[in-house]
Amino acid sequence: MIKLLVQTSTWFCPCLSKSFEFGDTLYNTFDIIEIIKNCYDYNTFLSSSSSSSSSSSCSRSSRSSNNSNTSSNSSRSSSGSSIVVVVVVVVVVVVVVVVAVIVVELIVTIEAVLLLVVVVGATAVEVVVSLLLVKVANIMVTIVVVSYNSFSCHGTKS
Repeated sequence: MIKLLVQTSTWFCPCLSKSFEFGDTLYNTFDIIEIIKNCYDYNTFLSSSSSSSSSSSCSRSSRSSNNSNTSSNSSRSSSGSSIVVVVVVVVVVVVVVVVAVIVVELIVTIEAVLLLVVVVGATAVEVVVSLLLVKVANIMVTIVVVSYNSFSCHGTKS
């Protein structure tokens, strides 16, 4: 989901395509922050139109290598800040959704583990109680058999 966000956000901010390779499959929170920072830097560069920072606007990412070709399209300078706002809002929404999904998954996992503990615990208690009842029953049968043999032996002598 985040990879799709990165790929679609490169349509709005070409600097991002230089910062993140499409072969990457792992994007963590720091990558998303870097995406926002790079897009903001790129749009700031377009709005200021300064040629001195042409190579530094796209080379801020730690993943980038060989960022020699930087495009400066002056038609984007008027909508630069709105693109940043859209990208930031989309990134925040995606991060919130991902965090919510992770929290729900953790809750479901914890509930499943607790249910398993309860079921296994109940089964273990039932097994222990059954074993105890069998032991008690064996002891009672032994007492009855010994008592019967004892009484029957005394009864035959007299």
